[in-house]
Amino acid sequence: MKKIISSIIFIFSIVFLSIFITILVSENSNIVSYLYKDKIVKEVEDKISLNVNFNDLRVKWEGLNPRLIFDDLSLYSKKDNSVILKSDSFAVDFDSFDSIRKQRLVIKEIDFIKTDLNIIINDNKFILNEIDLSEIFGVKKNNIMTQTRLRISQSKLFLNYLSNEYSFFILLMVLTAFPVGFFAGLFGIGGGLITVPFLFFIFETLNVDKSYIMHLAVGTSFSIIVPTSLSSVLTHKKNKYVDLNIIKTYIIFVIIGVLAGTVFAALMQTKSLVLFFSLVVYFLGTYLLLSSDKT
Repeated sequence: MKKIISSIIFIFSIVFLSIFITILVSENSNIVSYLYKDKIVKEVEDKISLNVNFNDLRVKWEGLNPRLIFDDLSLYSKKDNSVILKSDSFAVDFDSFDSIRKQRLVIKEIDFIKTDLNIIINDNKFILNEIDLSEIFGVKKNNIMTQTRLRISQSKLFLNYLSNEYSFFILLMVLTAFPVGFFAGLFGIGGGLITVPFLFFIFETLNVDKSYIMHLAVGTSFSIIVPTSLSSVLTHKKNKYVDLNIIKTYIIFVIIGVLAGTVFAALMQTKSLVLFFSLVVYFLGTYLLLSSDKT
């Protein structure tokens, strides 16, 4: 038994030592650039049909996840050699555990740093500085960039959204804005009970990541509640329907409750938050309905 335990400890020691040496050497030398620069250039040029050039390739590790950093990246057209994109740095984050599990490289995030970007989104096309990235980001079994996050840092961004979904989004916002404002003035509410379900539906229609779709709906609703609540208060105050003495005492505890509720919501998953929101609305509605029968 001791020999088995000793062997297991020895194997784990070798593995951890190998990982440590790999991280140490790759971060503090140009061995990665020396071994893989030409291979990466060839692979990328075949993929996007552009000429690729970068001065250096570095590796930074975030835990066990590598981050490849391309310094002074430039993309050129193969037709006339015109510059399509220049970036001081271009970073690619890989997910090591997901890559091992799926037995293929999985890119978690790409980051353009200090560059000028012109992005056109038109239905199923995603065009970046005249480059159609639809195929690269397309959902395919062996596509390493499926569900990859795109980050743009310290850059100038020009965004043109030409999708029909955007027009549908604007239409939904217009149709929901009136009832939100109407009920805010009628019942003295901020509108959250109405905007949250509507926003949830809109974000779900736009294929927003379901892991934080409810949190996004609640947060967006908060930003809408501020002007609607203020407008509602001013209107009711003109009609002398606001008790300022109660507000002075009540508002302190409301602020504390908002802070506590925000922290609580951040700790919950979308399914739990949706269930909690639905139960609160249900019980409040039931209570008001039963109370109205007694009056």
